[in-house]
Amino acid sequence: MKNSNAIILGFALIATSIYLLTRGSMGKVSDLFLIVASVSAFLLNASIGVRAIKKKEWKSFLVYSGLPFALIYMVAVVLYILASLEASPESPSLKLAHLWHPYGHKKSLGIFLAYLVGGATGFLFRSKKALKISAVSILVIGVVGFVYFFVGPTKNGLSGDSDSSYDFIEGKFMSVEELVALPQFKDKKVYLDLWFSSCGPCIQEFRDYLPQLKEKLHDSGIEYLYLARETSHPNSKTMWLRAIKKYKLEGWHYYIPKSDESSIWKSIMENAKLDNQGYYPYNLIAVNGRITNYKASLPSELENILNEINIE
Repeated sequence: MKNSNAIILGFALIATSIYLLTRGSMGKVSDLFLIVASVSAFLLNASIGVRAIKKKEWKSFLVYSGLPFALIYMVAVVLYILASLEASPESPSLKLAHLWHPYGHKKSLGIFLAYLVGGATGFLFRSKKALKISAVSILVIGVVGFVYFFVGPTKNGLSGDSDSSYDFIEGKFMSVEELVALPQFKDKKVYLDLWFSSCGPCIQEFRDYLPQLKEKLHDSGIEYLYLARETSHPNSKTMWLRAIKKYKLEGWHYYIPKSDESSIWKSIMENAKLDNQGYYPYNLIAVNGRITNYKASLPSELENILNEINIE
């Protein structure tokens, strides 16, 4: 079983390298780890696991295939949970109960599938052919990973889509007050929405309630300004742009770098008299370049928000 030690050692070295190269960004680490772990799970079962089963060496199978698989699977689960917690506005700490949450297991399912496919491959083909298939699998996963992490939409477009319904604000702004003071919002009412691409409640508002609000306000001339925070995902901007198009968020958009998020929230907290940073989604109303409502209702509170916008 010497090959198993080499695979496990190689996996540990690659995983460590990924962590150092990405400087600990949980979103990037978890996605890259999934790629490496899936390949490792495939190889573990295609060669080591199958060989032990054929020889009926169950202890060897458990030690050199089953346990390493369980270890890398749980590491992937923990990394995805940490990435999710990091993306949360409150950044809560990891708890034991989080390990049973379906989110981490759904994201790590690819490792389990790779392990099963590796076992099937090992039984169906001879060792040399299995190695060739493994090499092809690694190549395919590598190409897919490259495309996923490094190929994205253009700077100001939606995957090359130049639809004028989506307008992007460039520059650096440290407060919502600076944003609503821009010339395009002069003499207008603006409904501001703070969100991020992996925010479940935000997406629910966009999908289930925002279309009704926009229909009610169709002839009002109101502008929509979406302020999206950077997430820990390695391709955060790509996910942001995809979400804009998927949920048809027509209006103005500004991408808040992680380094500026605290400054944006500081101005809101001071004026809204919040003790802590608010939860996403969070909405405001501005009139003629000035914030008039720092605690506006959500689209799901249709009657409330209609009253608030008409009163302002």
